[in-house]
Amino acid sequence: MKVTNYQSATIDPFGKGLGMVPGVSVHLVDAARLEWNLLDEDVSLPAAVLYADRIEHNLKWMQAFVAEYGVKLAPHGKTTMAPQLFRRQLEAGAWGITLATAHQVRAAYRGGVQRVLMANQLVGKRNMGMIAELLSDPNFEFHCLVDSADNVDQLGTFFSDVNKQINVLLELGVEGGRTGIRDDAQRDAVLAAIARWRDREAYRRRVIRGRAAGRIEGAGVSAERGGRDTRAGRRGQDRTQAGDPVGRGIGVVRRGRR
Repeated sequence: MKVTNYQSATIDPFGKGLGMVPGVSVHLVDAARLEWNLLDEDVSLPAAVLYADRIEHNLKWMQAFVAEYGVKLAPHGKTTMAPQLFRRQLEAGAWGITLATAHQVRAAYRGGVQRVLMANQLVGKRNMGMIAELLSDPNFEFHCLVDSADNVDQLGTFFSDVNKQINVLLELGVEGGRTGIRDDAQRDAVLAAIARWRDREAYRRRVIRGRAAGRIEGAGVSAERGGRDTRAGRRGQDRTQAGDPVGRGIGVVRRGRR
């Protein structure tokens, strides 16, 4: 992971949870001389307090937990948006960092994150453009979710036009939930859209890459935690076991309700 020099950054009076900042701004390296004291209420409350020993404990505990179950961890970075913490999580063994928007992905990349799972659909030309710019770096790896055929077609069209490849995960929802594929018909429509791009682009280049000669690289299943399995979810996994050319290699990514 490349490391950005945060010591060159500055803090200003408009930052959240800060104390009195003399003048327009202060360099981060000079912040200690301001002598802010939380217990003396020198900073704007409420303020988050991080304890170094507890952070270290949590990093080790969480990595040991996922190792015990043989899964990969991509901590959700949108809560902190702190590249210094991202770096520590990755150094502890995290597979990547999970984010929610293209802007957050760009900020994380600037902070040195090289593998991102965007737990959301990538929509809109500007958002796609931001990701396409980052994908110019051959070392950057990006994954997002899809739950509609229209979104698959939008991604295929955009990234084909800019000669870039994108990895997507198939998101399975729960009945009455907010996002994700809800039934067999919707699942089949999304898989058909994926197959169309596979067939359309296979002769020229892989635009949406697939582990099994399909168009989707790292195609996966995302299920919202807290709901029962759907028929689409169960049958989607059955198709994987049967060696479906699009679904082969599908993994499961579980996340909480949004």
